[in-house]
Amino acid sequence: MQTALLACGLALLVSIASVLLVRRHAVALKMIASVNERSSHKAPTPTGGGVGIAAGSLCGWGILWAIGFQQAAVLCVACGALAVLGFMDDRSPLSARLRLVIQFGACALVAAMLVPAIPTEVFGSLSLLIVLAAALPVLLWWVNLFNFMDGIDGLAASQALFMAGGAMILAWLQVPEAYAQPLFFGFAVIALSTLGFLLFNWPPATIFMGDAGSLFLALGLAALALCALAAEWLSLGQCLALASVFVIDASVTLARRLLRGHSPAAAHRSHFYQRLSRRWGGARPVTLTATAINVGIVLPCAYAVGQFESVGLWLVALLYGTGIAIAILGGAGQDENG
Repeated sequence: MQTALLACGLALLVSIASVLLVRRHAVALKMIASVNERSSHKAPTPTGGGVGIAAGSLCGWGILWAIGFQQAAVLCVACGALAVLGFMDDRSPLSARLRLVIQFGACALVAAMLVPAIPTEVFGSLSLLIVLAAALPVLLWWVNLFNFMDGIDGLAASQALFMAGGAMILAWLQVPEAYAQPLFFGFAVIALSTLGFLLFNWPPATIFMGDAGSLFLALGLAALALCALAAEWLSLGQCLALASVFVIDASVTLARRLLRGHSPAAAHRSHFYQRLSRRWGGARPVTLTATAINVGIVLPCAYAVGQFESVGLWLVALLYGTGIAIAILGGAGQDENG
């Protein structure tokens, strides 16, 4: 327990120190986010602060691996690769093909190493081959949609902190002995690393996350969720519920833009959260609202999904259906002048 707590404390400290270091040397590192017609910020701002999340998490997971968290090796390799990819892309844009290849490899590693450990009843009568074939595009979409949602101060970091913290709360409520297991501290490590960054990213942010952080967080959270499924701490419905705010906004936005003939790769500011940020005069009210929805609605719903298994998927469907309707009514994916 003491070693696990040490891992958590180190993760927080390394994250804070790394963020401060990147912010101080942002110009030399070529990590400055300039202002353009698609950006939500109004002045050049240091970016790449997500390096702190990656550095803190990798340090913490490394310690946890030494005390029995064997899945940490997969997390460190796959998520570390995406952190490096994101950092390089933050400095100088890489080709879409290279990004996709590395993302594919990292997601394939996570799927191949972690999905087979999940009890077969989670996926019903589906064969492992079919589950693996489905898991790969789902992971790829999740990694990219999380990146799409990192567009205003504090939003992505708050979502990640909620998802990790929410998973810990649900695990503890449903499996009381979970709090003493290395996997529990695996969630705590990424939560505290994210908190270390969020101290500087809360609106008005003094540094942005960048792809180094968003790609790392997305795959890290997904990998930990797979571990929690394997340990039977969480259900698939609960995992879907915890991610719902981001999945709904990104998916509705993409679908409506595709229906309007836009390229999925084209830059835009038509996500629901971006439209709200313009209407409400900034990032803070949007980030606070998203956090309130997560804590006040999503987390209780996720808990109910686990308590009422017979109607769990119906609760998830209700959560998503309501969210999709709100996103559509709010103009997600609609042209900016619409």
